[in-house]
Amino acid sequence: MGLEYSISHEESLIKVSAHGRADYLSIDQMWKDIAATCKARNCFVILGVSKLDTPISATDAYDHENIFRSAGIGVDHRIAWVDTNPATTDSFEMVGSVLSNRGLLNGRFFTRVNEARAWREEN
Repeated sequence: MGLEYSISHEESLIKVSAHGRADYLSIDQMWKDIAATCKARNCFVILGVSKLDTPISATDAYDHENIFRSAGIGVDHRIAWVDTNPATTDSFEMVGSVLSNRGLLNGRFFTRVNEARAWREEN
């Protein structure tokens, strides 16, 4: 199964739910869809919850810089992303490091939805 995701506008944020197997093309399309929804709703706060089948490859983690740039995602988007699969947490942390080091991430990764919601409300 490939990456499946849904994007909705709820409670003054863009909520993303994703699961399955992610690859460069599916991740790229998801972030373009997220950016389009943010722009259409004039809402740049994102809460993502994912449970991927396998970790994001190191190559795809590094490619998140290009993915974010081409989608128009940057520090004006506030992102709280929850990874619910312990087997994929390290790959999400790598994505976060890459994006932070490139100055493209205004956000954090979490393993629990309640922590992400609390962080979003505090900041």
